[in-house]
Amino acid sequence: MAMFTGFNIGSYIPWLSWVDLITGSIGRAEKVAKEFDELLEEVIEEHVNKKKKRMLDETMVNRAGLTHGLVKKG
Repeated sequence: MAMFTGFNIGSYIPWLSWVDLITGSIGRAEKVAKEFDELLEEVIEEHVNKKKKRMLDETMVNRAGLTHGLVKKG
């Protein structure tokens, strides 16, 4: 969060944005953005995997129920 408390001159005077490159604030911002992107990708992947597992579990339960019903009737 300290990243957002700094002063970036390029935000206020665009023609001086090259100063932000020298001070390293651009590099830090890109690093934070990359880390945040990776975190969001993990969250999305976890969500998708949970949904796939739930669908697979439901399919297995349905098949087990059908198999049980066929064995019981037969």
